[in-house]
Amino acid sequence: MTASGGWSARCGLAQASNRKAARFRPAWLGRVRFRLVWPLRAQLRLGWPRCQAESAALIWMTAAVLATGCANRPPAPEWQSNAKSGMERAVAAYFVGNSRVEAQEFALARAEIARTGRPALAARAELLRCASRVASLVIEPCAGFDALESDADPAERAYVAFLAGRANAQDADRLPEQHRPLVAAAASPSSDAVAIERMPDPFSRLVGAAVSLQAGRATPAIVALAVDAASAQGWRRPLLAWLEVQLRFAERDNDRAAAERIRRRIGLVQGTPIAGGPAPHRVLTGLTVEGAAITRKEGHR
Repeated sequence: MTASGGWSARCGLAQASNRKAARFRPAWLGRVRFRLVWPLRAQLRLGWPRCQAESAALIWMTAAVLATGCANRPPAPEWQSNAKSGMERAVAAYFVGNSRVEAQEFALARAEIARTGRPALAARAELLRCASRVASLVIEPCAGFDALESDADPAERAYVAFLAGRANAQDADRLPEQHRPLVAAAASPSSDAVAIERMPDPFSRLVGAAVSLQAGRATPAIVALAVDAASAQGWRRPLLAWLEVQLRFAERDNDRAAAERIRRRIGLVQGTPIAGGPAPHRVLTGLTVEGAAITRKEGHR
């Protein structure tokens, strides 16, 4: 079986509710569980606990390795299934631009996690929420995680630093394998582009591209990878954000034809197609294309 298959199929979960939900779940969610960022796959441990606990290195293993040894695992507790599906719906709602539904679904998932009395699990859920913001270029303090940081593991602290653009080479071993090249001492625009292109899922690409942008290494090629990732999934919120960055690169390079095409794409996504002129909506403020820096924002969108 391929690594892109759903976790439930590989590990033998037979809960009727999960099978019913799977029929309505977008295909990308199955990939996100295993390849995205660690909060959805191993670190969150919401509904798909690690099949083995031999060492901390299993946190970053691929889906194929995680799938081994699952056949005899008992069904997940109800709170895990509820929290997992709630987090999935919250991320999906945020990416399509429905903040109200996202807040509701996240609150429900958080309440399920709270039933366990385990702050570390709540911290991992908060990190996933922050990762969805970073993927959409909403760069802000991860306040929910900060309140729980004292109960977080070193890997979680390294990941929140990664999302904020503060991670360094010393943090690499604690990060998901696909994101480690972005904090290497020798990281460069070209190495970032190669690493991001190799990332197996769209969420990882968006997070990686955002970190590269914060580090000042994002190139038009990296931005194009992010735009394509969001566009292919129909993720309206991150698509608008990355199109805005792409537009600024085109304007910087005086590429009027490219700028017009990008403005038309922005207008189409917003439902207000335009033929030219300034973009009707600026997703970001304070972006300096030359330095590829993003203004950090306070508060959630």
